[in-house]
Amino acid sequence: MNLSLFDACIQHYQAVLANDEVDQLRGAKYVYSLWGALFAVLVSVLAGSEECYGEYGRSLRKWWDAAYATIYAYLPDLALNTSHSTVRYARASKEAGASSERRTAEVFRVGFLVALLCLSLLIQLPLAAYNLLELILLGKVGVALALIAFNCANYYLEWTRWGLPASVIVVATGLTSCIWRMGEDDGPLKELTPSALLL
Repeated sequence: MNLSLFDACIQHYQAVLANDEVDQLRGAKYVYSLWGALFAVLVSVLAGSEECYGEYGRSLRKWWDAAYATIYAYLPDLALNTSHSTVRYARASKEAGASSERRTAEVFRVGFLVALLCLSLLIQLPLAAYNLLELILLGKVGVALALIAFNCANYYLEWTRWGLPASVIVVATGLTSCIWRMGEDDGPLKELTPSALLL
């Protein structure tokens, strides 16, 4: 850039600064308009005096047009669009994360309920089977006699090698059932509570 071109640019830029419309702008709009004027003034001066600067002026104007399009027009829009896209992406990621968190919590809750159901069935089904056996054999004495008869027959006839372990399981389930019934609201332990003893 030679001095005459620099002088012409300074005069045009001072005219932009003195402009009433530019004076009324405030904040970021004012700064952005002055930033754009840096490029627009030089392009305007070069376009107005093209014959004075010749090939050098046309080449310089093309470079400043490219700089104007890139730095003034394209990059701010790109930054604005990128920031909006980033905000939308962050918001969508947050919503997706919350949705995933809810689904994961629901999976764990359902898994916990299934595990609780399995544990309950693991405890209640043998107790129910023992209670049914006790009902069919007419009480605990009937169950004990049936176990003794089964083990004696198994000992002499050798039906299965699982006779004794099966008997142990039935006895353990029977003991658990008796203890379970004692702890019920109307069971024998209710009579031993401090409130029952005082009344």
